[in-house]
Amino acid sequence: MLDNGIYFVNPKATPHPTIDFFNFATGRLSQVAAIEKELQLTSPSLAVSPDGQWLLYAEVDNFENDIMLVENFR
Repeated sequence: MLDNGIYFVNPKATPHPTIDFFNFATGRLSQVAAIEKELQLTSPSLAVSPDGQWLLYAEVDNFENDIMLVENFR
């Protein structure tokens, strides 16, 4: 959140989630970015620099799981 508005993730946007900005003064909503990959919607997953020049978000690159057998585990 900045003094003039708030950035947020819109996961319901189609065809991909977007990062949007709501301007408090004008009441207008604008799209900042369309995200092609799945966003990591955990906390924190979105950050904005104090001057509003940089935005950082977490996205899922890929999902992997490893199943391991450990014998004689105590």
